Amino acid sequence: MGEHIRKILNEIREGKGDAALSEDVDLVWEQNQKVVEYVNLAYRWKQFKAAKVALDDKLAAIHEADVLLANAIV
Repeated sequence: MGEHIRKILNEIREGKGDAALSEDVDLVWEQNQKVVEYVNLAYRWKQFKAAKVALDDKLAAIHEADVLLANAIV
């Protein structure tokens, strides 16, 4: 999904999609509402992606702890 957001935003404003997914983008002087909407969507996508990675890491750690505990009890 992030790639799709990047591609569409780059079509609207060259390079803006690449910037939006790699860094925080200043929208103070931006007049194009679509650019603002897609940059905000890219920001929310980055936040979601980071949360998903953190959740996956925690679930993997819980699973590993369960395996170690099961092996210790046996």
